[in-house]
Amino acid sequence: MYEWSIVTDSSCDLPEEQFDVQGGKVPFLLRVGEKTFLDDRKVSTAALLDAMEDEKGQSQTACPPPAAWLERFEEAQNVLAFTISSQLSGSYSSAVAARTLFLKQHPDRHVFVLDTKNAGPALAMLVRRAGQLIHEGVRFEKAAADLSAYAKRIHTAFALSSFQNLVKSGRIGRLSGYLAGKLGIWGIGIGTAQGKIEVRGMHRGVRHMLDGLLTEMRTNGFSEGEVCISHCQNAETAHALAERVRALWQHVRVTILPTGGLCSYYAERHGLIVSYCI
Repeated sequence: MYEWSIVTDSSCDLPEEQFDVQGGKVPFLLRVGEKTFLDDRKVSTAALLDAMEDEKGQSQTACPPPAAWLERFEEAQNVLAFTISSQLSGSYSSAVAARTLFLKQHPDRHVFVLDTKNAGPALAMLVRRAGQLIHEGVRFEKAAADLSAYAKRIHTAFALSSFQNLVKSGRIGRLSGYLAGKLGIWGIGIGTAQGKIEVRGMHRGVRHMLDGLLTEMRTNGFSEGEVCISHCQNAETAHALAERVRALWQHVRVTILPTGGLCSYYAERHGLIVSYCI
C-alpha cells in the first residue's frame, strides 16, 4: 500500500503517467449512438469525434460508479480525489458515496474528495498542486485545506468552433449552428464559480476568438502564475494562445495538453479550454 495517492475522474486532461505520485483516473463511459467508448488511456479521441460527427441523435456520458472509485481508494493510506463539477455530472456524488463506504471499512485511513467546480485543464493544475504538497511533506488535513482554497482561485474559459452538441441538445437551432460553423464563428464561454457553463458570446475568426479568451483572463484579474490550455486536435491554435499569454504576462507558466475523451466530447473538434489561477 502506498502512503499517498492522487485520483481523478477522466475529465482531467493530464495523462496518468504525468501524475507526480501514485494514482490515476477513474473513467467515464461515453455512448455515441450504438458505439461505446471507455474513457481510459486507450481511448481514441479521433474515433470518438468521428463517431459524434456521424451520429444524428444525441450522445450520452455515464460517470464512474462508486465501485470504480473504491478500487482506487484501496491503493493508499491518504487519498486526494478530484472530480468534474457536480453541476455537470454525478461523478462527485459517486466519489463521495465511495468515500463513505470506504471509511466505514477503513476508519484509520484518509480520503479527501473535492468537487472542483471545473473540468479538464483545471484538474490537471490541481493534480500538480497536490503532488507538490505531498513532496513538501504536508499533512493530510493541510493538503485538503490548501487544495480547496487553490481550486477557488482557478478560472476557466473555453472556445468552441463546432456546435454539433449544442444543436443536438436543443440549445441553439440547427440552422444557426450550421451557419456558425460555415462562417468560422467561435463560441466563447466560461465556467462559473458555481461550476456551471455560461456562454459569453460569439467571435468570428481565430484572432478575435483569442482576443476574447485573453479579455476574460484580464477581466478576472490574471497577472501571473499558471495557465493550462487543453485543445481538441488543435495544437496550432493552442500554441498561438500560449504565445500571446507569454507576451502579455512575464511571470507565467503555460502547459498545453490534448483533451481526453470526456473533454473532447464537450469541446468538440478544434475546441480550446484554458484554465488559470489568480
